[in-house]
Amino acid sequence: MLSAPRSGRFSRVVAWGARLSRLTVRVKAVEFRVGPKQWRLVSTVLALLWILLAVIAFETTRELTRELTMMSHTNEVLSKLSELQARTNDVETAQRGFLITGDPTYLEPQRGAGADIETLLAEVGRLTADNPDQQRLGAELAATLARRIEQSGRVVAARTTQGFDAAQAIVREGTGKRLHDEVRAKLGEMRAHERQLLERRAVSSARQRNLLNVSLAVALVLVGLGLLGSVLLGRICISTEQRLRLSEARYRELFQAAPTPVWVVDQETGAFLFVNQASVAHYG
Repeated sequence: MLSAPRSGRFSRVVAWGARLSRLTVRVKAVEFRVGPKQWRLVSTVLALLWILLAVIAFETTRELTRELTMMSHTNEVLSKLSELQARTNDVETAQRGFLITGDPTYLEPQRGAGADIETLLAEVGRLTADNPDQQRLGAELAATLARRIEQSGRVVAARTTQGFDAAQAIVREGTGKRLHDEVRAKLGEMRAHERQLLERRAVSSARQRNLLNVSLAVALVLVGLGLLGSVLLGRICISTEQRLRLSEARYRELFQAAPTPVWVVDQETGAFLFVNQASVAHYG
């Protein structure tokens, strides 16, 4: 409670004090509007957005890793199919060279071809165990290759034991060519299927990579906004505190400089809280 002898000069001092009090209230209101409550709300929203982006980035990274793994898996299947084609061509080349020349050295590429083909077929079957279409094509390819190797063995045996004409007669039947064409067709169909899978997975991985990049970019923007907001809020709070201290200092100076005695008492206890210099000089 502010008390003093009544005078015109003192009334002006009181009016100045009242204006400074209203200024203090307005400064405090500004501080409230940008205060901890509002900042906590903004911080909560930013934190939730960061958590959401972290979840998106984690899931995207996991999906991208899975797609890259599947692409590597598909490339491995394509590699095995190419090896199968090469070993099949070895059988065909060996038969043709031996048929024409009768030289057993031409059969060297064919030796062990059957075992290699069986091994490669087993690896392709294992790699495509989750693909029913490839399993079906693989089974058909294995059966056709078995017949092709058997047919090649007949030609080699006829050329060895009966001569060129007997072996040529077997070749002219066209069974070997038909089986070789079927093998090439099956291998081509299986490779085409794997390439389609590879293209789809490449598109999917590119989409996941773009999503990951966007998520990281947005996260960096939010981090920047959070840091900028912290700096601005700190400056606002410092400026507000400085204005508040300045207004309080000015009010205190006016209070002490009042030419008439002025004092502040507690309304409940009546105890003096503040007195100015004029009060001390007048009352002692």
